[in-house]
Amino acid sequence: WIMKAPVVYKAGVYYPIDESVVAKDNVIVRIAPLASDYRYPIMDDKHNSEAAECIRSWSAVAKNLSVWDYNQDFNSHAFPYPSKKSTEQTVNSYYEHNFIDVFHQMEASSSTVQSLGPAVSFAYAAKLWNVKENYNELYDEFIKAYYKNCSDEIQEYISYLDYLSDNMEQRGYTGDIHTSVQLRPDFYEIEEIRMLETILNKALNKAESLDDLRLSTLLVDRIY
Repeated sequence: WIMKAPVVYKAGVYYPIDESVVAKDNVIVRIAPLASDYRYPIMDDKHNSEAAECIRSWSAVAKNLSVWDYNQDFNSHAFPYPSKKSTEQTVNSYYEHNFIDVFHQMEASSSTVQSLGPAVSFAYAAKLWNVKENYNELYDEFIKAYYKNCSDEIQEYISYLDYLSDNMEQRGYTGDIHTSVQLRPDFYEIEEIRMLETILNKALNKAESLDDLRLSTLLVDRIY
């Protein structure tokens, strides 16, 4: 639970309070910014001020940093977590601050959890392997390859989810990892839920109408 580093802040720069607190080269400091709003980049001083200050201050006393971050509402496992827009900047920030390890926690894919989890896993891993890659391009590449004939409808579904997450802040959504968003009737209007259902039904209808039975079965399973 210790987020604050042993530093002093002078003229916009963090300094160790004493040379004795500077971590040796074989020490890794792991940061776990639980209270962050992952819809925004981790170094966003408006929405993630605690995490941003934590990373900057620990960088002043430790050569090697690690992070345990999140892509999951732990009380709404099937909810596609709205971090797609922020991940590119967040991972770039980890690289710039010399993070040598990233543990990105989310639910594994199954019939009861995030349907878009595989896209997140692919794009995140590829971005960490080569930080020069673009997370959103990798994410879209996966959607196109994974959903094949139905990728346009899935992209429409994702775009509408992004639109809803942008507007949910006005309804009290903070992006907290324990929001229980699916259990909160004040976050979604019934018309919005029906729109999501309509988009997915378009994808299912396209998948079910394919002449290739094997591909049809595969895509129906992935869309469900």
